[in-house]
Amino acid sequence: MSVAGDGPGDDGTGGSADDGELVVPPPNITVRLAAAALGLEAVVVFFAALVAVGLTVPGDGGLSRTALLVGGVVLAVVFVLAAGIVRRPGGIAIGWVLQLVLVALGLVVPVMFVMGVLFAAMWLWFLRIGTKIDGDRRRWAADLAAGGTGRD
Repeated sequence: MSVAGDGPGDDGTGGSADDGELVVPPPNITVRLAAAALGLEAVVVFFAALVAVGLTVPGDGGLSRTALLVGGVVLAVVFVLAAGIVRRPGGIAIGWVLQLVLVALGLVVPVMFVMGVLFAAMWLWFLRIGTKIDGDRRRWAADLAAGGTGRD
């Protein structure tokens, strides 16, 4: 039994179906789900910035429309970058910080309190379910490596 990506020059495709060897991909569902959540949040942050710009009354003493738009775009880019580095050490911690930032955006656009809490709950659920799936895949691969059926 081998794991995709283990061998030198292995492209992770698992080889041919004729070699009779079962190839188990590495456990990385948690990373994929976390990256997907951060990517979705980037879109939400961008649209929240557009809403904030639309709700801003010029001359009311708050942030300018330009500042809101630039801030929203920069924050959306930060979410996209975080989605790209979530697999590295500290990536999940950065994701947690961004969850707090998303909830704090409720100070600018009040509905973001609700959206932030919903996305933070989704983030937590994705991490929990991803960790469970990755653990199951590790146990399955270990069972197969030990000569088992992988069905226990």
